[in-house]
Amino acid sequence: MEPRISQLLVKAIVCAVLFTLIGFFPPRFFCFAAGSDAAPGEQQTRAVVINVDKWAVYVPGRVFYFDTDTMKKSQIETLIAQANRLRNRKALITYRSSANPVKDNRAMLVDISAAEQTPKTNPDQVAKNPGPPEGAQPQAASNLPALNSQPPAEAVSPPSPITDAQVVALVEALRLSAPRTGISNDGLYSDWKIKESNILRWSRQYAGKQIAPDEFQANPEEARELLICVMGKILREQYAICKDESMAVRRAASWWMTGDPGQFDTPPTSSYTMKVLGFYMSKR
Repeated sequence: MEPRISQLLVKAIVCAVLFTLIGFFPPRFFCFAAGSDAAPGEQQTRAVVINVDKWAVYVPGRVFYFDTDTMKKSQIETLIAQANRLRNRKALITYRSSANPVKDNRAMLVDISAAEQTPKTNPDQVAKNPGPPEGAQPQAASNLPALNSQPPAEAVSPPSPITDAQVVALVEALRLSAPRTGISNDGLYSDWKIKESNILRWSRQYAGKQIAPDEFQANPEEARELLICVMGKILREQYAICKDESMAVRRAASWWMTGDPGQFDTPPTSSYTMKVLGFYMSKR
């Protein structure tokens, strides 16, 4: 009987230890995984991630902060990495109120993962379809993506509070931010420094006729009107994504430079988009 009693005693001790550990460390301690269900006191939402920094994750119209008071540095770094992988994609965001909502009403990020269902239309892809204005930054032309597709005929810009005056200010900011190569025959036309292929394509698409590069160069007002059509669509699309004027301008400037609005806060594009924003604000 004594061996039997010893075995039962050992099992009882092991069970007691396990129950103690589980009570001391809640389940989330063992599984800090993406896509988990919301725990009591937590909420979930789905939104497109438009920016990430060391403090928070930004989505249209809302900010989710990292809880630097209760989370370990490694946990925050994991969340930042996950959020960066989801830039310009729809994410499932788990969050909770701060520990002291009276003094601090920020939403605190708990977890972030890819949403189960990806939208049929990616807003950033709509912005990419017209193709980048190859030549806005000629020194990086070799790195520009070869995007030459036209937007779908049925594509319609979403309703937006962006005014024509704001579009004009953006077009002027792009002119003031255009690179000066110092080469007389650099293959770029007008004060906006645009390549021939874009002039031909945009004029057919927005003006209903093909404008020769020399004509585009010789007629700044006609060039400005064409670019207002081009960038008006882009700026309104980007505002529809982020609901923030300054960020929409930077995203539009990123599209102008690289063909990808999502690179607005990524070096070296970030310095260019900030330059454009500075000129834009001075013209507003």
